Amino acid sequence: MKNALPASDLFVLLDRAFRRKARECSQCAFTLPFHLPKRSGSRANWSVVAGAACSERCRLILEELVAEHQSAYELAANDSPTPSKGAKGRAH
Repeated sequence: MKNALPASDLFVLLDRAFRRKARECSQCAFTLPFHLPKRSGSRANWSVVAGAACSERCRLILEELVAEHQSAYELAANDSPTPSKGAKGRAH
């Protein structure tokens, strides 16, 4: 069973993991985790959106970390931020 976390806590875990793997990046940001609509075959109930300034390398790192965290954590049911067009997360 996955641990359910609020978006803010999940963001902190992702942010820390991202900064460890992409130490030299100071421009990348990503949104708070947001709920995904239920899809058949989908095991994750959340995702994030990388900011426009993220390089391809940083996007790949973020995708890898999101996949790892999606297998361990789900977004708490009552915590439902909506995705935005730009990243609103803290810059890295």
